[in-house]
Amino acid sequence: MSEAVSEAAPVSVSPSYAAGRLAQALRTSVLHEDTATRERARSRARQWRQVLAGISSGSLTIGSRTPVTALPAWVTPEVVAGGFATGSATAGGPLLPYEEEAARLAGVPATRSELFAHFLTEDGLVRLWSLLDSGHYEVRVPEEAALATVAWLVRAGTSTPPPNSSPYCGRSPTDCASCRAPPTAPRPGWAPCTAGPSARPASRSPAAGPTRPWRPSGRP
Repeated sequence: MSEAVSEAAPVSVSPSYAAGRLAQALRTSVLHEDTATRERARSRARQWRQVLAGISSGSLTIGSRTPVTALPAWVTPEVVAGGFATGSATAGGPLLPYEEEAARLAGVPATRSELFAHFLTEDGLVRLWSLLDSGHYEVRVPEEAALATVAWLVRAGTSTPPPNSSPYCGRSPTDCASCRAPPTAPRPGWAPCTAGPSARPASRSPAAGPTRPWRPSGRP
C-alpha cells in the first residue's frame, strides 16, 4: 500500500450546515413567543457564528481530534449540534453564579485566578477535602476536577501540585440541578451538591476519573 493511500484523507466540511443552523436559530430568536426560548436561540446563534468564523479563518478543523487550533489537546472544546466545535472551551467563559458566591464567601476578587489561588491555601484545601469525603460534588467537564485532584494528591503525600493547575484548566464545581442552596466552591474546582450518594464518584482515586453523574455543584 502506498504512503499516499495509507494516509487518512483530510476532512472537508461545508459551511452550509452551520449556515442553515444559524438561520434557524435567528428565526427562533425573533419569532418564538416564549422569552426563554428566544434567549436560548440567541445563544445558539452566537455559537454558530463562531463556528462559521472559525471555518472561514482556518482556526477550526472540524472532524479533527483537536479541532481548535488555539487550544491544547486536553482542553474540552465547546461543541454544538453535529459535532461542530465553536472555538471556545467548555470550562471557559464568565464566572457562573456559584463561582461568584464562592469568591464572596472566600473574600477574594471574583476571578478564577483568585479562586484557584484560594483553594490552594490551607483553608481552601480543607474545603476541598470535605467535599471529597462527603461525595457531595459534581463535575460537568474534566477541567472542573483539577483542584479536587490537586487536593487528593496533597493529602496522599504529593506536595508538588501539577504544573498545569491553572484557572484555565477548569472551573470549580457548579450547582447540580437538584441543589437549591447556592454553591460554595468555584469553577476552578467543584461545588457542593445535595444530590446524595448517587453523586459520589466511582472511586476515591483520581486515576478513575470523574464520571458524568459525578458533576460538582460548586466548582472550587
